[in-house]
Formats: sequence, C-alpha cells, structure tokens
Amino acid sequence: MFWDKMQKINKYYIYALLVIALVIPMFVPLGLPISITADTRKVYDLMEKIPPGSPILMSFDYTANAVAEMDPMATALLKQAFKRGLKVVLFSQGDQGAVLAQKIGDDLAGKMKKNYGTDYVHLGYKPGGTVVLRRMVEDLWDAAANVDMNGKPLSSFPLMQNIKKITDVKAIVVISNGSPGFVEWLNYVTGPQKMPLFGGTVSVMVPGYMPYVQSGQFAGLLQGSRGTAEYELLIKEPGKAVSAQDSQSLSHLYLVTLLVLGNLGYFLRKKPADGR
Repeated sequence: MFWDKMQKINKYYIYALLVIALVIPMFVPLGLPISITADTRKVYDLMEKIPPGSPILMSFDYTANAVAEMDPMATALLKQAFKRGLKVVLFSQGDQGAVLAQKIGDDLAGKMKKNYGTDYVHLGYKPGGTVVLRRMVEDLWDAAANVDMNGKPLSSFPLMQNIKKITDVKAIVVISNGSPGFVEWLNYVTGPQKMPLFGGTVSVMVPGYMPYVQSGQFAGLLQGSRGTAEYELLIKEPGKAVSAQDSQSLSHLYLVTLLVLGNLGYFLRKKPADGR
C-alpha cells in the first residue's frame, strides 16, 4: 500500500531532496514574494534623504565568521550610497573588518566606475579603540594618523579636504556583528554629537539592539539576511540575500510537506493485526 511504502522511504533520499531545495535557488532565483518591513524601509529612506554629493562614513565592524550574512548587507548599503552619488569614507573598528571593507569597496567601485580619493576613501583600521572614535570628533585626520589604509596622506585625496572632523559627514552607517560596533559609535560619537546612526546587524543581535531602535538612538536597523533581502529589492538589485531567502522558504515548504505526509501516512497506513 502507498502509505506503508511512504513510512519506509530511505532517509538519504529525504536529505538529498533537502539539499536540492537549498541549492537550486542559489543558481536559479525563484522570486518568491518577500514583504518589506517598516524597519528596512526606514533604513532605505534614511539613505535616500541624504543629499547627493554629501559624505557619509561606513564602519565595517564585523568579522570574517559573519561574512555570509554581513557581506551582502554591506554590499547593498554601499551600492545604494554609490548609486545616489554619496561620498563614502570607509572605516573599521577591527582589522578583519578593514580587509573586508577594502574588498567590497574596491569591487563595487570598479563595477560602478567610482574613483578612489574622489568618490570614496578607505581609512582602514586604526588601533586605539574608543580613543580613536573620541579623537575623530575633534580631528578625524589626526585620529586616522593622517593616512589611509595604504599609508597615503589624507591631504592627497580631494574627498578628504572638507572632512576634518567626524561631524563633517552626514551620517554614520554601521555594519556590525557585535562589539565593537553600534554601541561604541553611539556612546562616543553619534550620541554626544546628535548625529544619525543606522545600518545593519546579524539576526542573533537584533533583539538586543531593538531597544536602541525603539528609543531613536539608532535611526534604523537592517535585521539579518531577511532585512538584506528586503533592502536588495528596494534598491532594485536582488542578490545573494534574496537567493538565500528563496532557499530558506523552499526548504521550509519541503519540511512542512514532509511533516504533513508523515502524519497522514501514520494514520492512513494499513495497521497490523494487533492494532498497533
């Protein structure tokens, strides 16, 4: 009987189909519907309200273990900034973040025809922790030791001529998976200076950050891979995060189907003579 056979399916077939459900959307996006949440739209609107040509600082405060979730988020935020003609100062509170920022910044700049020194500058990682952030308020050049990540003088970059202290940028955009990250920027820079602070974080950090969002201390927050997928749709640049949501949705649908079939099979199968 059909339902009896269903109870004896080899488990490896089940695992194989799950892998297929996860992998296919990575190569062939399905375009499954994704609703846009208010929090994601707020981040998008904040970036849209910054006048073209204005400078912002993007702080890549995440580590290599979070690249799967954070790289697409950082790419989407920087892509929107470049599309709008914003001038971007890249920075990181950690050495790993600085390397990740350089890769994403240079890759996007090449694709979008943005020039280093004019459209963006990468300050890199400056040792000193919160001392560096506090010094940025008074003298950003001095806090950066007067050089970019590659050791070139900041005085040689047209972009930096009108950015002498942190308040010369219009907003601080943070991509973080923990500490140091948002809280350090809030405590030492954006809070005291009344500057806009927004960006994104990994899913597991969202509950801890929501009180800051609700109080207005964080102007906006992208929430993990789902938030990035929504953001990619808003900027009309569907990418890895949208594909990941397709994989997640399809695999969840597959698992729910298995649960339904498994329960149906249990109740409809031919029962042994003893009734068990």
